[in-house]
Amino acid sequence: MFERIIMRISYKRLLNYLTDNLGYSETRAKRTISALRKIDSCILEAFLKWFYTAKFPEEALYGINVKALCDKRSLDPVTAFLTVDWVAREPQAAKKALSTGHDTLILRDEDAGYIEKIMNCNGWELNKDKLETAEDKSDLAVVGKQEDIES
Repeated sequence: MFERIIMRISYKRLLNYLTDNLGYSETRAKRTISALRKIDSCILEAFLKWFYTAKFPEEALYGINVKALCDKRSLDPVTAFLTVDWVAREPQAAKKALSTGHDTLILRDEDAGYIEKIMNCNGWELNKDKLETAEDKSDLAVVGKQEDIES
């Protein structure tokens, strides 16, 4: 029998990864972490597995191949997982945007950023005045199966 485990990542480690490795501004990193807190639990589990193993899910999530989003759309992995969540929440609007190719025009930070579109489409807009004081600095966590981590 397989044991259930809690997979988690600390707020600080994720913030540092986003800013240091992916070049996010601190504000964008904080908003991204806030968005990650709201994603579907199976997507969060897949994200955490990817974070610790660098292995993308072999099976599509909500009909979307996360690795293909990174390879073919030049999305960073974090944005790719958030895109999958957008597809889960608003499948028709998200799939239409992904199939038209227009999303490639907003991938650069100077064009307001793809992450901004995803967050706004999902109602994840943060009150920027409260960002510093109301920020949740707890770990991101999800309960998973031991077998999933070891594979």
